[in-house]
Amino acid sequence: HKMPSMPWMSHFLETFPNTPWIYLYRDPVEVLVSHLILESQVTLQYKEITPCLRQRRHPPDSIQQIAEKMGREAWKLSKPEFCAAYLAELRDTALNAFYQQNQTSGKNMGRFVNYANLPNVLWDSLFVHFGLGMPDEREIERMREVSNLYSKQGGGQEVTFFHGDAADKQQRADKAIRDAANVFLRESFRVMEHLSMEQSSQGLL
Repeated sequence: HKMPSMPWMSHFLETFPNTPWIYLYRDPVEVLVSHLILESQVTLQYKEITPCLRQRRHPPDSIQQIAEKMGREAWKLSKPEFCAAYLAELRDTALNAFYQQNQTSGKNMGRFVNYANLPNVLWDSLFVHFGLGMPDEREIERMREVSNLYSKQGGGQEVTFFHGDAADKQQRADKAIRDAANVFLRESFRVMEHLSMEQSSQGLL
């Protein structure tokens, strides 16, 4: 949900049809909290500046179409709703590109990966997906060590360990965020979960 070039995804797949790719998705409530609520806030207050709200004053046609499907008008959407509609557009782009590639080439180089399955999915299947072969135990152990470190830490700062934030984000989500996630994002999340499990059962992920 942080890829500004998502609208160009179909062009990437046409240009590099044999290149493996993944789409990393996450529980929509947690994604909305990441976009809308400042990490340091104790009381709930939405961010004023965040990527998913930049077009709120002048909604593009794509966002208007998503809102209309839900019987809404884009310019009347609340901040959580507009952010959810923005994220729905990204997810729809990934799903449409996935199905289009499968239809035109008869094969799919894409995989849907739930954020909750990191980091184990990396050595369990993604190495093979990208044609790298299975890592050995020494390589896996090194990846486990590295995955325990906080990757967004600035240079020169003391090394800190990564702690999952799913429970915290779920706790901080208000009703407006949960409702927006349910209306605009729950169905695409369900579809991606289904595809991920299907790929796993087929030995693709």
